[in-house]
Amino acid sequence: MKKQKQSEGRNIDEDDAALDRSDIIMTVLNKYSRWRRNGLLMTSKLSMKHLLLRTIYLTACILADGAILPVIIIAMNRTPVSYLVFIVALGFAIFLESRFYLKWKARWKELEGGTVPPKYE
Repeated sequence: MKKQKQSEGRNIDEDDAALDRSDIIMTVLNKYSRWRRNGLLMTSKLSMKHLLLRTIYLTACILADGAILPVIIIAMNRTPVSYLVFIVALGFAIFLESRFYLKWKARWKELEGGTVPPKYE
């Protein structure tokens, strides 16, 4: 049987496993930092009007999804059916909001002379 070398109280297999974990962590952090940098570059290219409109739209979506849709549950006396209707309505609202936002974003790029995603051409 092979004997493992001891390196400062730890065996070689533990050191290799620690290096593998650190490589995975660094890969994830590099991907996140690239994603974050690209997001910052995209927002820096937008005008203040677009940033303000986007903020207002996202705030309205959060208010609608978090404050208005729960009225369904209250109006239907907190029955299991009311929760089911709420979940379906919330899913449909999020679907519509995201589609509208993507089309709106494509329109902004078109107006600014950028490229439009092929889906919206």
